[in-house]
Amino acid sequence: MDISLQPTAVPAGARLTPSTIVVPLDGTAAADVSLPVARWLCAAFGADLQRVTVETSGIEDPVGLVDDDGEVEYVLHGSGVGTALIAHLAQQPGALVCMASRARGGLQRRLSGNLVDHLVAGGSAPMVVVGPGCAQEVAGTPPATILLAASDHMPAGSAQLCGRWAMAMDADVTVATVLPPVGAGVPPHPRRREGPGRRPGSDGFLGGVASFPAGDNDPLLGPLVRTLARAGIASQAVTLAGGTVATALLAFAETLPPPVLIVAPVGDRDGRIPGDITHHLLQRSRWPVVASLGARHG
Repeated sequence: MDISLQPTAVPAGARLTPSTIVVPLDGTAAADVSLPVARWLCAAFGADLQRVTVETSGIEDPVGLVDDDGEVEYVLHGSGVGTALIAHLAQQPGALVCMASRARGGLQRRLSGNLVDHLVAGGSAPMVVVGPGCAQEVAGTPPATILLAASDHMPAGSAQLCGRWAMAMDADVTVATVLPPVGAGVPPHPRRREGPGRRPGSDGFLGGVASFPAGDNDPLLGPLVRTLARAGIASQAVTLAGGTVATALLAFAETLPPPVLIVAPVGDRDGRIPGDITHHLLQRSRWPVVASLGARHG
């Protein structure tokens, strides 16, 4: 996939800068941790903030209330939270969703589903998600670095969109891809022989990951770096090797100037389900994660 063929395209349903930050809330403290992130997103983009709750009975139409801080709170009616939010977002073409997730996995995720999965699959708005490991003091600080995790299946225009976000947030950009592990029929990748590599510092839990600088001729990362350069954004590009996609990205994120905003990949080279990679990032990341740049993923 040559992303440079469509340098001006943006992911379907996304705008370069959102006009509204939609924050789904359920009345719990766990959901409220997304509000500090939403407020710095509003400040960066000059966007309005909408706090949204869903009632499953008793309300016929959305009700908008304005609180003392000038923030709008919508109460939606619907048979399900995800369905109601997707219908609301369809009426908000300039929206970005900022929400918290408990990132529960295993049997519970399979049986009852996951709201992040539901919104990514059924909606078209960009999504910034705060996982359970994201500390309040981290969530309230705008990023110094955006880590764009590249994949062969990412929408054309992803780099342009991240570049615009970086300008609005005054953040640096690093683009990275993760090589599949050697074994199980996967041959060694030639990039593994490029120099000694660099092993990021880690706390032991995220160790064992090496990073290699990627050249301008890299077929995946090169077009992204050139697109960012045309927008006036200087960036670095690296290839990571070792561990799972989520583990490699989290280990490398710890070597970048903090705070970090991680843009999750929409696919990877060893064929794992994109939603699972995002879910694993959310379970373990201490930084907010961009679960979607605004495209519909089937």
